Amino acid sequence: MCKISVIVPVYNVEDYLTTCLDSLINQTHKNIEILIVNDKTPDNSQQIIDDYKKRDKRIVSIIHDVNKGLGGARNTGISNATGDYISFVDSDDWLALNTFEKLVAEINRNGSEVIKFGRIEKFNTYETYFSPKLNKTYTNGWEEIKDSVKENVFTAVCSGSIYKTDFLRSNQISFPEKLLFEDFSFTFKTQLLAASISYIDGYYYYWRRDREGSITYTVNLRDVEVCTTLQIIDNFLKENKMNNISGSIDYHYLMYNWSAGTTIYRYLKTAGDSKTKDIVMSQILANEYFSKHIAFIASSSNIKFTKKFPVYLLKNNFTLFKFVYAVFLNLRNIFKTNKLH
Repeated sequence: MCKISVIVPVYNVEDYLTTCLDSLINQTHKNIEILIVNDKTPDNSQQIIDDYKKRDKRIVSIIHDVNKGLGGARNTGISNATGDYISFVDSDDWLALNTFEKLVAEINRNGSEVIKFGRIEKFNTYETYFSPKLNKTYTNGWEEIKDSVKENVFTAVCSGSIYKTDFLRSNQISFPEKLLFEDFSFTFKTQLLAASISYIDGYYYYWRRDREGSITYTVNLRDVEVCTTLQIIDNFLKENKMNNISGSIDYHYLMYNWSAGTTIYRYLKTAGDSKTKDIVMSQILANEYFSKHIAFIASSSNIKFTKKFPVYLLKNNFTLFKFVYAVFLNLRNIFKTNKLH
């Protein structure tokens, strides 16, 4: 029977950890190991881990001597995993109880190296549903990425997928350590190197989105590290001689859209310290890897005006770009309000 290794990094999550662990120890597929990596958390999470470990022998507790960040904790889990497949669950999130049962059924059908599944994003007052499912199994990861972008189901997070252990290890795929936005380079590499990518229907991963301190809702000088991810991906394509990808408009637009969306666009539509925002955005705009992508798009004749225009403004007149984007947000809010009434 297929064994699943589920990796749970832990740092400052004592208020949420029991929900996560309950969803794992009660999975209907029983052949799992739960690798809990304490990334030198300062709270009482380890006491919770120890209590659960007494109750369930499938739990493996690993404690870091130094904080290695989310990527480092996941890498520790990968190194210690003994399962046929690896899954990642953040310690403030949880899974539907039949998640691994459904995934193992898909593994038995085709043995894909990457299998994706849907998630429910839980906000304080509402929830949204996201499914990455396309209509076929892919043997070309770049084609899968392009199709997922086209169908608006692309995701950069690793938690909505399961990965064959031998595939990760043989390709030496790991997370960058002590770096924000660590998911994207990992998922991008797995997509491009996988010989087979498939999906299961349904929503299984519950992603807690409104937690205080969440990266999504904070402003941090370290957000400029998004450009380091761009550099990692650029170097990966060069090392693997994937020139057909690195020279394509689809690649440049994806890199721009993801990096600007997680930083600049997020900053302009959410609250936060304006001084910090200005510093981070100016550093991103000056970065050679980010600049390369927006310059390629701004000069391309093979992209629609509606996509090209904001990038052109971002490159040439950031003040005007911010004004136009503010007008766009206001009009969108007005439209939403009128639609509700």
